[in-house]
Amino acid sequence: MINPILAAKKEYKENTTRYKLWATHISVKIKKILGNIPSIEKIEFRIKTWESIEAKLKSTRYKYLHEISDIVGIRIVTKKEEDIGNILNLLFDKFIILRTTSLIWDDNPNYQSYHAIISEISKKQNFLDLQAEIQVKTRLAEAWSILQHELKYSESDSSSTKIKIALNKTYHLEKSLNEFNILLDKPGVHEKRDIHPFLKKHTFILSPFAALILSEQQIGIGKQFQIDFLIRRPNGTYVLIEIENPRHKLFTKSGSLTSAASHAVGQIEDWQEWIEDNLPSVQRKYPDISSPEGILIIGRSASLTNDDRKKLKRKNINTRGRMTILTYDDLITDAKAYLKSINENLKSQ
Repeated sequence: MINPILAAKKEYKENTTRYKLWATHISVKIKKILGNIPSIEKIEFRIKTWESIEAKLKSTRYKYLHEISDIVGIRIVTKKEEDIGNILNLLFDKFIILRTTSLIWDDNPNYQSYHAIISEISKKQNFLDLQAEIQVKTRLAEAWSILQHELKYSESDSSSTKIKIALNKTYHLEKSLNEFNILLDKPGVHEKRDIHPFLKKHTFILSPFAALILSEQQIGIGKQFQIDFLIRRPNGTYVLIEIENPRHKLFTKSGSLTSAASHAVGQIEDWQEWIEDNLPSVQRKYPDISSPEGILIIGRSASLTNDDRKKLKRKNINTRGRMTILTYDDLITDAKAYLKSINENLKSQ
């Protein structure tokens, strides 16, 4: 009697080239199908190694190679969770769908992956007897699954548990950052109605290392000097934050600050002047405050020309320590760098 494992190995080696052709065919076809969805980050294929297949045959109910449906696998990663439904519908229209599943890691719906076993629908192709597994997931779910795999095979001790909890928290932060990006692109977004409440809830986007972040703080009498956010850094220095609309332009065609940007800068300068003129009374409420830096957050980086970027860089250098103008994309870039450094540090533990 022929050993099923040896028979499977022989069949696998005989079909290795065909598996590669099948995988290439699917990936090319999917790229054409999904070509108009800009949020897709990557489409890639893999072919299971014989070692992986052998382990599966020995540890599961499968006995024969043709019973394993994921020898060829396609992974589709998208930046936006809301695009997953559209991606699946487009694929389901162009392939035969044999079965589908939805996987959730650690009972956390934020890290969900959608799997489908498919076969070719066109009889013109020479792959009708082959199957493949397609995975559709967000960038968050992709990163989470990789980390879960790494933790699964790491030493099971309290340090691993702590790392796992920390990773979970950082990916919640990244999800918030993705939601913030979507909010900024929302038609009719308003800085006071929409953006301020979001930043108040997710303050790490404003300043991940702040010792304290206060919202809508009054400096002086009444609401004449009401600051969007007041930040105290770990070294005891303070920062005054003014947020404006992400749709505002920073510069006019002539290269000057727009009226919206100029007015906001003037407002911050008024706060700074009032604080310095009334320092003893202000320090009773905010200990050690003195000559606080001002930061204006306005507009999007995509609206800046190359000349605008140079002017903004020069302006920020000239007013360093006193006034900085940032776009909302600058905030996102800094927050991403912060999360990346945490994740890399955790993975190295």
